[in-house]
Amino acid sequence: NLRAYMKSMKVVSQRLVAKWSRLSSLSGKNVVGVNHDLYSHSVDVLSLAVYGKDANTLERLSDQTSKDVVAILDIGIIRMFSPIPYWEIPLVGPYLDGGGWIKARLIRALDDMITRQCRN
Repeated sequence: NLRAYMKSMKVVSQRLVAKWSRLSSLSGKNVVGVNHDLYSHSVDVLSLAVYGKDANTLERLSDQTSKDVVAILDIGIIRMFSPIPYWEIPLVGPYLDGGGWIKARLIRALDDMITRQCRN
């Protein structure tokens, strides 16, 4: 429902602003790289609103996993506009653009995150 979504958005957005403020004060500059944090923000909001679980990827997600999330979204866009579905080629297709390797790493990272959440 919309109320749960807005509550999730507020919680995660406050966490994001706090992180950016902390990074800005640590660096002594008013410049903060935001690309990976915006993906994490989306994942955290959806996780809270849809599953009722706080993934908190803004603080827990490794740099490699953040890069993998960005890369898999970029690969998805490339595949969406590709005139040939090369990723469907048996055995090698998913690996031609690196998507197969990235998918495997993301599945392992998500499994680890789910395991940690279940323990809490």
